[in-house]
Amino acid sequence: MQKTSFPFELVIGEDCSTDGTREIVLDYAQKYPEIIQAITSESNVGARNNSKRVQSACQGKYIAICEGDDYWIDPLKLQKQYEACIKYEAALVVHGSIFLIYQGEKLIKSEVRLTQDHSGYLEIEDIILKNKNFETSSIFIRSNIIKNLPDWYERAPIGDVPLKLISASVGKVFFINEIMSVYQHGVLGSWTFWQDEKMEIDEIRRIGFEKAYIEMYKNFDEFTEFRYSKPVHQRILKRLENYYNNYGNLDCLNISDGNKSMIRIIAHLTRLAPARLREIIIQLQLDKFKSFI
Repeated sequence: MQKTSFPFELVIGEDCSTDGTREIVLDYAQKYPEIIQAITSESNVGARNNSKRVQSACQGKYIAICEGDDYWIDPLKLQKQYEACIKYEAALVVHGSIFLIYQGEKLIKSEVRLTQDHSGYLEIEDIILKNKNFETSSIFIRSNIIKNLPDWYERAPIGDVPLKLISASVGKVFFINEIMSVYQHGVLGSWTFWQDEKMEIDEIRRIGFEKAYIEMYKNFDEFTEFRYSKPVHQRILKRLENYYNNYGNLDCLNISDGNKSMIRIIAHLTRLAPARLREIIIQLQLDKFKSFI
């Protein structure tokens, strides 16, 4: 569908799908070899390694990401983002998306996700504090960022959040206030479906994920020479509150019982307290919180 004033390539990482996807991909690659490059292997390499090999194969100045079951719905998406990158000197350009949540084959929720109500730059503090404020299917990024990611990126439990954080720390991020893609979560057989299933039943895996998630933010804090420590600490604290509210414990932390009690108190208070009081409570705890993250 994409209509552009510039040439583009389509690099597809086909990671041993069992639903006939490989045959379709290879057929298109044979028909359009000057545009489509299919990357395959004899055995499954996993989501992270599949992304790495695709990104390494990309030759363009910019990379647009479309993962798994997501799809683009605007034929001028790439053109608009390219022009925005040039005009606004942006390292990363994103846009609004339709967000669909499934339980297996059943669609249970749909919503329009707009980071803000107007086109314009996004502040890095907002990206840190609202790490789901734009979807992976909307990412249009300078390829030199993806090809020069820090070592700790490889240890992150997920790829899109640190990619957003790193991009915002090295350049400008511009938001286009238009809906141009669809992001699907929990579709039967997808990575998000298996991730949700495993997290729900496997406490050890869940605890390991949370520890890695917190470590990811700590690494980002160090990567940026602690310029954004306050919003980073707020994000970690909010993550811990949510974990406690969802699972009723803080086993993911190797901290004292006293500090765990403090987080539990914050979690209970902030669920009941007005927004203004919540901000005061969090602010009072931030200095204490720094000592054990």
